[in-house]
Amino acid sequence: MEVDLVSLNHIDTIINKGKAEAWRFTGIYGFPEVGRKVETWELLKGLSQKFNLPWICAGDFNEILRSHEKIGGAARRESKMNSFRDVVDECGLVDLGFVGHKFTWRGRRSGGVVLERLDRAFASDSWLEKNPATRVQHIRAHSSDLNPIIIKPEGIVACRNKPFRFEQMWLKESGCGDTIKEVWEDGSVVSPMPLVAQKIKECGTRLTEWSRHSFGSIRRQLEEKTRELIKAEWEAARGSDTTTVREIQLEVNELLDKESLMWQQWARSLFLKSGDRNTRYFHSRASHRYKRNKIYGLKNNINEWCTSDNQVEEIVVRFYESLFTSSQPSYMHVVLEAIEPKVSANMNQELTKDFTREEVEVSLKHMEPLKAPSPDVLANRLKKVLPYPVSENQSAFQAGKVITDNILMAFETLHYMKHHQSGKTSFMALKLNMSKAYDRVEWGFMEGLL
Repeated sequence: MEVDLVSLNHIDTIINKGKAEAWRFTGIYGFPEVGRKVETWELLKGLSQKFNLPWICAGDFNEILRSHEKIGGAARRESKMNSFRDVVDECGLVDLGFVGHKFTWRGRRSGGVVLERLDRAFASDSWLEKNPATRVQHIRAHSSDLNPIIIKPEGIVACRNKPFRFEQMWLKESGCGDTIKEVWEDGSVVSPMPLVAQKIKECGTRLTEWSRHSFGSIRRQLEEKTRELIKAEWEAARGSDTTTVREIQLEVNELLDKESLMWQQWARSLFLKSGDRNTRYFHSRASHRYKRNKIYGLKNNINEWCTSDNQVEEIVVRFYESLFTSSQPSYMHVVLEAIEPKVSANMNQELTKDFTREEVEVSLKHMEPLKAPSPDVLANRLKKVLPYPVSENQSAFQAGKVITDNILMAFETLHYMKHHQSGKTSFMALKLNMSKAYDRVEWGFMEGLL
């Protein structure tokens, strides 16, 4: 490690300087005085322009990004938080989030307790390309008003039981189509539906084997071809034929296209076309998805934090066993008798009739290339009858309405209450945490209702 620059408010270091795996760490202590916050932001801007290395920037910034990162005391001014957010965006940094207790500082202001998240870590996209699963852990300190943070650089860990996923980049290889054709031309099963299920499963197995033995690792191939290209360019510069350079460059370009398709699929970015090669963007999106979806630990039934794979697996299994085990409710018939039917005989006949070829074709043509079938045939039929059984006050399941409309309504309600705090009329809002209906409704009740 080499220290590049030091001040009372920062230390800038380079690790493995001069090597391919070089990266940069900057420790920050932001000015606590309100009038000097801008000096911290100017310091960060200057540091961001010094090197083009994978960068981790962490420390006590003495500012919060969002209002929910503070409890107690006077509310933080939005303009101050905006200045912090702007400099983070300008420096191309990504907040790494945290695991553990939310707040890193606690103190007293005007006789009351104040909790704030002042300590945090940011990383550049180039850092996240190499360490996509980097996470920050908050450690509870009892002898100080500051809680230390630990940065854990990690890559994406392979799943133990990874489900089959079709890779779009396979379509660039003839072996993919040959493998699928070979499976579907095998007529060993007679019954139509078992045949379809068996063929799909067999396709996944065969394609996985083909990818492992014939397709190989794109990253590894790209690294090998890049080394070959560097060597060929070196020899061409000494007078050798340039044909080899052109040939290898074409192979590298093909691999880059495949890599871009791979990361595009993993990132689930549907608004860019397949021809757009933007691997860094797709890699960043996929890394962020991994960080968001990764389960680092769960609390068991006695509120203990469990992190091992076996413990997490046991907690998940127990939860869903309890969730899907019937409580054997009684008197369901009383409830069912009081429900007025909303679906008429004609509607039911329209919903349950045999699917036509035209309906299937319409659904297939509306499918996204890299997503599961949506909308399906039944969903298209339901669209015609949903306005009748679903209340007009429902904010979803109807054309022109989305669940996110509730967010706008809640925001406008709270905004109105915030600006109408004087006078004789008072207001109160209740936030209700409700479980999803399909997680709590008995299957027996659903069957009786239908």
